[in-house]
Amino acid sequence: MATGNCWLPGPNITISEGDAQMRRIAVGCSEQINPNDCTFDLSCYPITATPDEDYFTFATLDGDKPGIDVNIIDNTVVEDNERFAVELKSVSCQGIPDVNVTIPMTIVNIVDDDVVMCSLPASLFSAWESLDPSENRIAITVQCDNEVEDDGFMLEIAYINRTAVAPFDYIQTPTMVSVPTATTSFTFDVPIVADGLPELPEIFQVRLSDVHVPSAFTRTTAARYVESLAPVIIYDGTLNCSLVVANTTVIEGTNSSAEIRVECNLEVSNDGWFLLIEYFDVTAVASSDYLATETRIPIPTSTRTFSIDVPIVNDDDLEEAETFSVRCLNIAISSVVGDASYAISETVTTIVIFDDDGEVIDPCETNNCSNGATCVPAGQSFNCSCPPGFGGPICGDALSNDDLHNRLMQLTELLEGNASTEDIQGAAELVENASGQDGFLEENPANVDIVVDSLELITGAGDAMVTKPVVQIVNNLMDLDPDVLVDSTSGGGRVIAALEEQISNVQALQGNFSASLENLEIAAVQIYRNNIASSLSFANLTPLSSTPSDNSSSATEANTRLYADGDDVPVNRTDVAITIPADVIDLFTREDEDPTALPVSFFIYANSVLFTPSRTTFNRSNEEDQSNATFEERIISKVIGGAISKREESSQELSLNSAVITKFITNKALAEDEMEDEMIQQCVHWSYDDKTKEGYWSMEGCTGSPDGQGRIVCSCKRLASFAVLVRVRKGSLKDRVALYFITLIGSIISSICLCMCLITFVAVRSYRTKQPTQIHFNLCLSLLGFYLAFLLSPLGTGNVIRCSVASAFIHFFGLATMAWMTAEAVNMYFLFVQLRRTAIPHFVPVSCLLAYGLPAICAVAVAVLDRNSNFRNADYCFIHPGPALYFGFLTEVAVMLVTNLVIFALISRKTLCRPLMASKARENAQRDEIIKRVRHSVLFWFILGLSWIFGALAILDGSTVIFDYLYSICISLQGLVMFLLLCVANPEFRKVFADRMQRVNTTITRNTSTGASTSTSTGNTSFIKPATISGSEEGLQ
Repeated sequence: MATGNCWLPGPNITISEGDAQMRRIAVGCSEQINPNDCTFDLSCYPITATPDEDYFTFATLDGDKPGIDVNIIDNTVVEDNERFAVELKSVSCQGIPDVNVTIPMTIVNIVDDDVVMCSLPASLFSAWESLDPSENRIAITVQCDNEVEDDGFMLEIAYINRTAVAPFDYIQTPTMVSVPTATTSFTFDVPIVADGLPELPEIFQVRLSDVHVPSAFTRTTAARYVESLAPVIIYDGTLNCSLVVANTTVIEGTNSSAEIRVECNLEVSNDGWFLLIEYFDVTAVASSDYLATETRIPIPTSTRTFSIDVPIVNDDDLEEAETFSVRCLNIAISSVVGDASYAISETVTTIVIFDDDGEVIDPCETNNCSNGATCVPAGQSFNCSCPPGFGGPICGDALSNDDLHNRLMQLTELLEGNASTEDIQGAAELVENASGQDGFLEENPANVDIVVDSLELITGAGDAMVTKPVVQIVNNLMDLDPDVLVDSTSGGGRVIAALEEQISNVQALQGNFSASLENLEIAAVQIYRNNIASSLSFANLTPLSSTPSDNSSSATEANTRLYADGDDVPVNRTDVAITIPADVIDLFTREDEDPTALPVSFFIYANSVLFTPSRTTFNRSNEEDQSNATFEERIISKVIGGAISKREESSQELSLNSAVITKFITNKALAEDEMEDEMIQQCVHWSYDDKTKEGYWSMEGCTGSPDGQGRIVCSCKRLASFAVLVRVRKGSLKDRVALYFITLIGSIISSICLCMCLITFVAVRSYRTKQPTQIHFNLCLSLLGFYLAFLLSPLGTGNVIRCSVASAFIHFFGLATMAWMTAEAVNMYFLFVQLRRTAIPHFVPVSCLLAYGLPAICAVAVAVLDRNSNFRNADYCFIHPGPALYFGFLTEVAVMLVTNLVIFALISRKTLCRPLMASKARENAQRDEIIKRVRHSVLFWFILGLSWIFGALAILDGSTVIFDYLYSICISLQGLVMFLLLCVANPEFRKVFADRMQRVNTTITRNTSTGASTSTSTGNTSFIKPATISGSEEGLQ
């Protein structure tokens, strides 16, 4: 049997990418095989090379040399050597049944001869030092001649100091830079150090020192580099100078020059800095009235302030007062390295020249500007620059409330932008004036919001010069009625947070600060640890001539003092005091700082108006016998607080051995309607929610007890603001007991009546098939569910999940009850107004879908979205006052209430306005039945609607119990009224009930007669005549 061999050319062959000619990988065969008589199974598949990107292949199976034609694609992208395989799977030849494949596969290696070469351009790179850390970097550009295909190419970077020195002027990083793919140009950033010291331009160099190919590459010569240097010059842009004099006045013959003061934020240490200024004629003319000679002013070294002298021309002409302006534009830098300039904050000063040739009177000497306004000469006249809050020609007119509102709105927009220091200080004065203007805040709560928003923007600017206006604003706000703040959105302690931020700002910039106002005492000092004995105390003392008086005096009527030793505080004169132990202060002293200096601030607030809590304090799960009482929380002391500036630990819990001690004289007049033994007093501290950032009173970590001298002594594990909170029970104990039993007994009776209604609807066959009865059945079922949820809801108080579930069920069944009443009204409308004689198809299923589905969606949405209800500390399990209650429940109830009233009015008009017809007795009887049914529905709806109206008023009213009584009575009557109207007052029900009772009596009589007959036949004794028995049997038949 003939055999033969075929093969591919070797296990490996190599083809260069630059060889663009077609190459054939031919199949070789032994002499006895004629390729023209054979069929070759050849295939090609990639290994690391990519078809159509790195190579093309064409199968050539005809001719003397069958095989695969390969065309290698030549590109300029730098890549590693790549491979693909050619496989000869089998050979079939005529006349030779067995052909062996001796070399079945050939690996084709594609060698890439492209090389990437990178270099740094020789051009000069420049960077500016900036006070903004995000801008302190320089982008260095790298140029490469080819793109690379793979990640892993790295450039090695070196740095050379010239006049700039690392790491003081720049950071020598990065040292390795990755070459990105698919690009020939890229950049990397070198960090610049802004040291806050204005310096002349400095230079360093960036050098490309080596290049590395990816570690997985088989080619080691795929990349090269040009050893190149890129010079970098660093300009200092941290210096800023401004003209600090708003205007100045000179006399032509007396002053030879006008002096303009310049103030810079930093000192320069080298010559070469210049302030560029320009002059503007107003009424004065350059060269004739003054000399605009110097426009490039050298900035002196080692000082932040200097003066510019502008020569004044002295002539003999009698002239009116003339003015010109000077404006600063740029700061220029000049050095051997290079020159540069940059723009700075533009400020302008105005110079007024008075002529001494003849009698010229300064118009501002006799000005009548009022309310502290600034006089500005204007020729022989003057203008008044009014302070915030005043207007008119001489600033004698106070702005109206509307004008002040508009000014504040414009101010808010200004502060939200890039406001200058002058803008911020002017804004603080305007807000101070607005907060103290009579009736401005009280007439519109929105004005309070604008003032608070502006206050937060002012304090957020970090300007220490506005501290006094900020403190006065807070003092003015403390005079507001608490109801004004409740109506605004400025609660949650926003004002307190803004004040503390401003005091922290002033301590960081200036050091100490103190203020003593009618409602507010502040002491912010630098504390030296070695001067503190066992503790540091801040106390408000009553004068020696008086005694403590139930917290009724203002802060300024007593002496406020700081004690380096808390033991020195005279306890018998203490009105309110805070004591910080020395070990607590040690907790806030960091090891990397000077341990002797610590900025500490103290605050005493005469009232708690600005401390509007976002939620209640007490957790009822820890209290007994409060499940049926309604409470109101009040602060009955002054508020005293302490803070350590720029310390996050202030609001954190202290160690077990450390506690801040506060002492208070409480104002029991705030809770005089309570019995002494029923007052629940608690020491609390002001805290902020981590998510909402809103403030609230918390008793966590605080304990308190009387000291035997009429004061409450509190010990808290936090450094914050402290007070004494009392929980006032709404209503007397007698009222609470009465309300409890009214609600409990009435709800139980109504629940029993509703169960009787449901049993009746189900038991009576003629009832349960009627459409109105099916509606009444669902109505009773919804109301019963509401009662059960209502009665069981006290079991959920104190537990967030149980209380939330109870609230959701009450919400759902309450809306479902209203919805079924609406369904009843709609059904009556179709029957009595539209005069439909047959039942409405699918009315009950559709009503079930809507009356149960929509309340369920509403209840779930409120449960998920409501953020105002805090069920952890709630006294009752229902939606708390807020948007969820108003728009998720009361709005729906009001809509359904109005809808029902409109429908009932239409039905009443339709029936009552039709005249009686003597010949139509049947129709008149039908009309009477309609009127009766409408009357019953309106009566029940009236009771149901009043119940929820009184319930809402009871929640909103915290001072009286009248709505609590009305709510309890109405809510307790609903089930009973339902039973009386739908069952007892229904003639059809009475007829069925009478028939059933007659059958029951007949059955009892028959059973009794049967027993008597049996006795007669047995004992020969007869108690009932046979005729009676016979007659009864006939009646039964």
